[in-house]
Amino acid sequence: MKTRNLILAIIALAMLGLASCKKETITLSSCDVWFPIEADTAFIDINADCDWSLSIDDNADWYSVAPTNSESDSIGQLVVIAQPMENQEIRNSSFTILSKKGKTSVKVNVTQQKETITLSDYELWFPKEAGSKSIEIKANCKWTVGIDDGADWYTVAPMAGEPTSQGSITIATQPYEGEGYRSSSFTITSEHGRAVAKVYLSQNKLEFDEIINLVFGVSKIEHWNTDFFGQMIEDSYKHKEYDPFDTTKGYMMYFFEDGHGVQRDHHKDTVVYYAFTYDYNPSIQNLHIEFETVSDTVIESYDASVLTASEALFRFMHEYKPNWWERADMRKIGTINPDQKAFLKQKTTKRKENEGIFQIR
Repeated sequence: MKTRNLILAIIALAMLGLASCKKETITLSSCDVWFPIEADTAFIDINADCDWSLSIDDNADWYSVAPTNSESDSIGQLVVIAQPMENQEIRNSSFTILSKKGKTSVKVNVTQQKETITLSDYELWFPKEAGSKSIEIKANCKWTVGIDDGADWYTVAPMAGEPTSQGSITIATQPYEGEGYRSSSFTITSEHGRAVAKVYLSQNKLEFDEIINLVFGVSKIEHWNTDFFGQMIEDSYKHKEYDPFDTTKGYMMYFFEDGHGVQRDHHKDTVVYYAFTYDYNPSIQNLHIEFETVSDTVIESYDASVLTASEALFRFMHEYKPNWWERADMRKIGTINPDQKAFLKQKTTKRKENEGIFQIR
């Protein structure tokens, strides 16, 4: 009997020793959580064969995690809830899951960030010959490039990148043998898709060395707003399309031979003619326009980048008020005769001072 009790005691001690040597494991579906600046929720699957507890390492109060402990082997889910972030670009924290006996711990990194991508140029023009241009990129996040329409006449390098304060992207084009022009665009998207920057490309010969005595009909006008980081605010984008050959209702621009011109615009059902002066410089791809205003001391002044200049498409882009941009597509529809010029000058009026870009005479 004593021998039997001794054997049982030895077996019990052995089992206790095995239990005490049991490896505690905690497995998570992810050890990194990322949040946008808005309030958001993330879920992490957890598989543990031991009791565990959770603590936020730096006592950060901008997010919470539940549950904070488990008293048995479990397969479950952690719910991480972040509050909205204001007046910051990024904040970091972490929390640790520790087994009851302290043999196993797992650390989870938590990041809340406003992803930003800023470019030095958002639209590039290329001549018909093969060539290349580079644009600067600043990004606080990883990013990738996608060519929107699958165009094969240019390349973008690199096609992906790490966070950078001084990077560059190079666009190289093949020669263009066709008539008119060709255009495309590519999109740079942040790792989590919260920042998107689009770059427009066009390739053709700048056919117009001058635009004297020409009238253009507008086919499309695009407007958008940019934020502090220079990114387009998607909800702000608007565009209107017109028939460039509709001389009765269309939106026209007339360029006279003396550096003066007239813009025909519409306000509801009323046609308005605004007088302006202009200077077209194809060597630097610039169109400078100054509108007369009701004030004798103030003019509305714009420097527009000419992106394409052909009969098929005359495209320019400019900032028409702080952080607001306009891109206009026009098409040459004819020349101006003396009678038309006299009629237009009689109809002109001056622009009111609004939120445009002005300068003192």
